[in-house]
Amino acid sequence: MMNRRLRERLTEAEILQIFVDVCEGVAAMHSKHPALIHRDLKVENILQSSPTSFKLCDFGSATRAATRPPATTQEIRTLEADLNRHTTMQYRAPEMVDSYLRRPVDEKSDVWALGVLLYKLCYYTTPFEEHGPLAILNVQYRFPPYPVYSGQMTSMIGSSFLGLFGILHPSLSCIADLALALSFSIDAS
Repeated sequence: MMNRRLRERLTEAEILQIFVDVCEGVAAMHSKHPALIHRDLKVENILQSSPTSFKLCDFGSATRAATRPPATTQEIRTLEADLNRHTTMQYRAPEMVDSYLRRPVDEKSDVWALGVLLYKLCYYTTPFEEHGPLAILNVQYRFPPYPVYSGQMTSMIGSSFLGLFGILHPSLSCIADLALALSFSIDAS
C-alpha cells in the first residue's frame, strides 16, 4: 500500500487504522500463556485484507517472551545469533541491538518495534535509518519536517514508544488505547 501512495501519503486516519489492527494482532500474541513475541514487526509483515482491514503476518520470527535477561556469555551469543537470523535491524529495540545490556527480549521489545512501525507509516523511513545501531542504542532520531502530523501522533511516537527503553516502554494495551482514542478524535473532526 505504501508503494502505491508515494506521492499522496497515508492520512493520519489511515495510519491509525493500520496501526490499531496491527496492535490487535500483537495483543493476541502477547495474551498467550506463555506470551509470544513477534520480534519482526515491520511494514512488510502487514497484509491488507480489505480496504479498511489489516493483518499481521510472517510469524517465523515469533518466540516465547524471555522471562529473564541473558545471564552468561554463551546465552548472549546464542541470543545474538538468533536475533541476527530472525529480526530486522532497523526495527530492533536497544536490548536486541546490544545483548550485553542484559535486558530481556520480551513484549516491550515488540512495543518498541511498534513505535518504529508507526514512524515508518508516517514518514516512509525508519527513525534510525541514517545512523543505524548506535542511534538505536542512544535513542537518537528526529521527526522530518514533512508530512506534518498532529502533536498527539508525534507525541505518541516519541514519548510512548521511542523514549527510554527497557522497563519504561508502555504496555501494549496503553498504546492501543492511545491509538484508538486518537483515531476516534480524528473521525469526530
